[in-house]
Amino acid sequence: LKTITSKDYDLDKVLKDLCQELNHYYKILVDCKFEQIDNEYHKHLVNYNKWANFLEKGRSFNAKVIGVNQQGELMLELKNGKIRNFELKEITQLL
Repeated sequence: LKTITSKDYDLDKVLKDLCQELNHYYKILVDCKFEQIDNEYHKHLVNYNKWANFLEKGRSFNAKVIGVNQQGELMLELKNGKIRNFELKEITQLL
């Protein structure tokens, strides 16, 4: 962390905070709260529910990130209303 941020950290506090977060999400998993996990995951997707530019096989297009399906594919809504799913590295998001 120090290398990345140039700040000093209390390692005991960092470890304690990390363990608390791991325990929190482990409990959610054990309690089978899969919808909660899914909601939190989607909340952190870059450009979730926003229009963004993508590149597929050298062709750029505009689409909205609408989620990730059960197979782990990125789900995009195209401007014409169609939904397309993409596997990892099949497209690139232009930031």
